Amino acid sequence: LFAGPVAETSALFAMFLYVSGLQSLFFAMWFDMDYNKRLR
Repeated sequence: LFAGPVAETSALFAMFLYVSGLQSLFFAMWFDMDYNKRLR
């Protein structure tokens, strides 16, 4: 898939996107659990 070195800024940008995506996923899970609390 890749051939050659990856630029440092590209790696930092990819890590930033990965971390922010995980955080937004967990934030959405938390809101979903809070919204569905009455269904127990």
